[in-house]
Amino acid sequence: MHAFPLKLRKQIISALNLFGTEAGNIDPADVRVVQSLADVASIAILQGQAIRNSEMLTDQLQGALNSRVVIEQAKGMLAQVHGARHCPPRMLSAEIVCS
Repeated sequence: MHAFPLKLRKQIISALNLFGTEAGNIDPADVRVVQSLADVASIAILQGQAIRNSEMLTDQLQGALNSRVVIEQAKGMLAQVHGARHCPPRMLSAEIVCS
């Protein structure tokens, strides 16, 4: 078995393991090829993580925006029900309604 580091700059984030049917050393040319594959795998893993993080942030921001829309709709309904059309929107809330 041989292990090749998956690195982000100088930090090892994982390893690529090679298993063979016979014990022995790997040819130095093969070592360079396998380390290159490990480097490409590192990039793919890190890009996947970045995409997942970005998608999670997008979902959180969309949720915040959706809840803000609901709040604004509720404020509008309160203003209509209580006849508070002359109040500035910042004065309207579930607790304080201008009359």
